[in-house]
Amino acid sequence: MRSGSRLLFSAVISAVVLVGGVATQAYAAPSDTDLKTCIDGGGLPDVKVGGGVLSFTVTKVCKGGTQDGQTIS
Repeated sequence: MRSGSRLLFSAVISAVVLVGGVATQAYAAPSDTDLKTCIDGGGLPDVKVGGGVLSFTVTKVCKGGTQDGQTIS
């Protein structure tokens, strides 16, 4: 009985690790692209401004097309 419990516990832990790894890959952030690839893919460059009044960030992103949401570097 004890070895059966250990086997079940090991199977459950393995499944959790496997599903966690798959979920991490599925929700990974979009990769960077360049301006030409963005436009060639049917997108347009866009600017996102974030942060506060004294400390802000400006990020260029591709909007639309095949590269939608990717940061333009």
